[in-house]
Amino acid sequence: MTALAELEERRAYECRLTPDRALETLDEAEEFLRDRGLLTRATDSALPSLFEACHEEPYAPESPGFGQWPATKFPWFGQLGARGHLILAIHRGKSLLVTDETAAGLDPICRAELERMEAAEEGWARLLRHLADAGPSELEDLQTELALTPKELKSLRSPLERCGALVARSIVYEEPHRHTSVLARWDQVHPEPSGASDPRHALGDLVCAGVSAAVLAPEHEPARWFSWRWYWDDSLVDELVEYSPHHISPDRRNGPAGPFSMTGTGQMPTTLEKERQLQDEIAQQVEHALPGVDVLAVELLTPSRFRVYVDRADGVDHALCKRVTDVLREYLREYSVEVSSPGLDRPLRRQEHFEAALGRRVRLRTAGRKLRGEVLSAGEQSVKVAASDGAETEIPYQEIVRANLIDEGA
Repeated sequence: MTALAELEERRAYECRLTPDRALETLDEAEEFLRDRGLLTRATDSALPSLFEACHEEPYAPESPGFGQWPATKFPWFGQLGARGHLILAIHRGKSLLVTDETAAGLDPICRAELERMEAAEEGWARLLRHLADAGPSELEDLQTELALTPKELKSLRSPLERCGALVARSIVYEEPHRHTSVLARWDQVHPEPSGASDPRHALGDLVCAGVSAAVLAPEHEPARWFSWRWYWDDSLVDELVEYSPHHISPDRRNGPAGPFSMTGTGQMPTTLEKERQLQDEIAQQVEHALPGVDVLAVELLTPSRFRVYVDRADGVDHALCKRVTDVLREYLREYSVEVSSPGLDRPLRRQEHFEAALGRRVRLRTAGRKLRGEVLSAGEQSVKVAASDGAETEIPYQEIVRANLIDEGA
């Protein structure tokens, strides 16, 4: 058996990828979390997935998104959170369950993000300072105390949760029955500093932990696992190989001596893959250099020309577009670069984009179809759209090639 085949076999066993290794109880699920250190909810990468390890039929087989969740075991993710394990939005906005040990490794990054976000934008600073004074607070209390609508609070908290500065914990009241969340600063849920201080080094250690949890991962994936694109560069893995041999084997393509193993495909990326690669790189550079600027989408117009759509709370003007272009100057050696405001046909790619478009008409394109309709809901994994004939379609975000608002005045 080759080294790669041995790793694939080990991954199948340790990540419970076969039905004979299916999780049967919540206690088993908690032990699986402790063994791996971190778990995604649904399968979206090489990182171990709680739902994938359940091997249970979906409760709505004909529907994508939530319909693919395990029929009876879907509450386990939240129940593990109720047992004291943190559920964080640091997996690019998606939920990630982490153990206390993993949380300690995250600490330098999340503390650095608290400082960065408080200095970057007054709205974020106001929310963070209020929580520092008032302590962890329910959403409804924050809306009242800060005079915010639910939509305004959502727009403030989402980027803070994505970078780990804020942590949300779901709670359910029985009488009367209602669901809400409690928001807390990172330093309130993890009050003791870990001792380390370099967020980039901490991200390297987190990548090591992620690949160790996955056993085997495609070479391109680790850069896409976590929200902190501004701490990542292509030399990070090579540095870890050089300076952390106990974590990473240099022979990482064909089977490592240590737990860090990545595989390369050797294939040229598709246009969509290249766009997403550019999106990750460009968002990392722009959002780090220009706090408060959001890179909505990158569209590859020709093999040598791409357009970047950016937005900012106080709007986009020519001066901002020029500053973004200056940040991306290195790309001018290979590409013609355009920087644009969102415009009336605003590009939509992520959950928060579609949440802001609820009730609006959009046009979407995947690899196999085109669709126009009204946005009904925006879940963690997919968006639900109603066509003009009333037919409802749920489309995973990962399948979206293009999506834009429809200008109702056009």
